[in-house]
Amino acid sequence: MARAPETQLKHDLATIKSDVAALMEAIDSLASEGGRVQAAMAKAARQSIKNGGAAGADILDNAWNLGEDSAAAVSSAVQAGVSMIGTQVKKNPLGLAIVALGVGFCIGLFRFR
Repeated sequence: MARAPETQLKHDLATIKSDVAALMEAIDSLASEGGRVQAAMAKAARQSIKNGGAAGADILDNAWNLGEDSAAAVSSAVQAGVSMIGTQVKKNPLGLAIVALGVGFCIGLFRFR
């Protein structure tokens, strides 16, 4: 049996509220994890400095590993973005053509001001 519109709206708002709360928890978790990673890297850098001659090599290794991780993350994000755009083009090519036309028109307006 279908819900009354007011009841459905209340249910939808409650669902959205719980989803936003879960998202905020996830963001907090990611932020604290990032802080722990930063603290661990700082600790490793301090320890490397204390160890003397090996400090440069350790810092270079850590930087190299961080760079590889960053490159992998960027690559994954680009692949996901390209995949998403490809899916949208397949689903609604006319809509994307209209959006592209609108963006081009706006850029043209700003360019000739």
